[in-house]
Amino acid sequence: MQKRHKKKSSLITSNLGFEQWPSFLKNDHLTAALIDRLTELSHIANMKNCGSLRPKLIS
Repeated sequence: MQKRHKKKSSLITSNLGFEQWPSFLKNDHLTAALIDRLTELSHIANMKNCGSLRPKLIS
């Protein structure tokens, strides 16, 4: 991963907000470090209030 850091793009999705990550990672320090690394130089798109495209694609 170190060779890729700051050189290539990655897309990561989650159905949980960052505030919910400590509940499943079970380690506050690990969670903070992970979020810090993932969000460095990142663009975050919150899709919480977006509608699904599935009904439009099925019709």
